[in-house]
Amino acid sequence: MIDCQIDGAVALVTLNHPAANTFTAEGLEELAVLVDALNRNPTVYAVVVTGAGEKFFSAGADLKSFADGD
Repeated sequence: MIDCQIDGAVALVTLNHPAANTFTAEGLEELAVLVDALNRNPTVYAVVVTGAGEKFFSAGADLKSFADGD
């Protein structure tokens, strides 16, 4: 769901959850773990966050996955 490529001092984080790059609880946890790892990496000075696809960055939360109250 989340891809990360490091090129020199820049990490490119791509949200890749078609069709709208929405977040699930698992995806938010994955993002938190990734950001923590990038913060601990002394060679990374910048993080660029983007969305896969051509329409938009992210539609936000996947409401269907949060319907049970999580």
